[in-house]
Amino acid sequence: MKKLLFSSLAAVALACFATDYTSEFNSAIRDGRLEAADSLLRLWEASDSADPELYPARFNLLFNRAQSSYIELSGDTLPGGDALILSDSSGRVVGSLAERQIRNDSVYELAMAEIDRGIAAFPDRLDFRLGKAAAAGCFHRWNMVSSVVEGVLTDSGRNWLWTGCETLGASADSIVSDAAFDYVRDIYMDGDSASLAVAAALGDKALARFPENVELLNLMGAMSFESGDAGAAIAYMRRAVELRPCDGLVRYNIAYLYYLQGDTTAALKACRDIAESDCVDSQSKEWAAGLESDIQTPPMRPYDYFFRWLPAVGAQVNEIGAPDWLFGSPGSINNEIAAANGVRSPFAAAEIDVSKHEVGGREVYVWTFPVPDEIPMCRYVAFMPDGDRVRCFTLEKSLQNYWVLGSMADGGHVNYGGVDYMAPDARSFVELIWERVLSIGK
Repeated sequence: MKKLLFSSLAAVALACFATDYTSEFNSAIRDGRLEAADSLLRLWEASDSADPELYPARFNLLFNRAQSSYIELSGDTLPGGDALILSDSSGRVVGSLAERQIRNDSVYELAMAEIDRGIAAFPDRLDFRLGKAAAAGCFHRWNMVSSVVEGVLTDSGRNWLWTGCETLGASADSIVSDAAFDYVRDIYMDGDSASLAVAAALGDKALARFPENVELLNLMGAMSFESGDAGAAIAYMRRAVELRPCDGLVRYNIAYLYYLQGDTTAALKACRDIAESDCVDSQSKEWAAGLESDIQTPPMRPYDYFFRWLPAVGAQVNEIGAPDWLFGSPGSINNEIAAANGVRSPFAAAEIDVSKHEVGGREVYVWTFPVPDEIPMCRYVAFMPDGDRVRCFTLEKSLQNYWVLGSMADGGHVNYGGVDYMAPDARSFVELIWERVLSIGK
């Protein structure tokens, strides 16, 4: 009797547990207990091999096994990403402590193959498709992300299902619209020019399906401006304001774009329109008032900008931010950091062309300015990360239209000699720095 009773209880316990495999498995994944998750998965498969939720479970286990991390202590003073910068007693930067990710591409491919099998077996499961896009994004496979999301956008007639094969009904459109914005933003935030192109193409496809997605219109405006098309940027944001006239963020962004272009008249009008609106939120009004104040601040002298302001930012690079963020775009130094310090750049960000070069194993960021009419003004400024600082080199117009290669160090100007021609492009300027300075260890 005891044996029969034991068997009966065991069967009841197994049946109860079988109904909760999903939560138990997901809990093990969240806690990093991958071996426990693997054991649960085997029991689950034995209990109900036809359960649709087994596809995302197998996918989740493989995907988590494709990633691991460790902490690295190194002498790298510019590690990039999230890191703890280490200094000695004198304040000199001596190294860093950073988390490093290890990714196993072969296991990742197994994970993606598993979710593909799930999509083939249950093509109406929207969570399978968006989960695949999220996983591809974690490995920066942006073309795959775009392909998956585009497939969802074009498959508008499908009766989408979610976890547990529940019908989404009318809520499916809002989920797809929000997801499209999220993935366009994620691709764009990768910061690569190729990623920007992929994000822009996907964004336009999403807007064709959801033309009233204000957040996406605002984002597309930002991307257009970054790619150099200020007209398209304003057009996207104006469409957003037409749809949502009281959206203070979009209206402020339009004012800010005018400011970046150097059109202070249009920027001031946009700021004052925000101030006079009876429906824009108070936070946006504060931003607009701050921008108006920045616009009305007299610009610094070009001499101070070239030979004091830019070198001062370079000297504090580790305190302010990573070189790519600071020098990869003029906006950060010319606008945000300048405003925080109560000064204004004499140049609009749109007037400055930025390029990145490598010479002698070093990365150099070059800002190209309009050809100067006055002396001493600069055609090029190069920023070269060097330990815990950034060295600034200039090609400046000097007396009698001569050009001089110089740099700023410890508050003083260093002259590396005249140049009998103006370097025709940024790359030529970098090669001149290498020839005159870096190759001989100055």
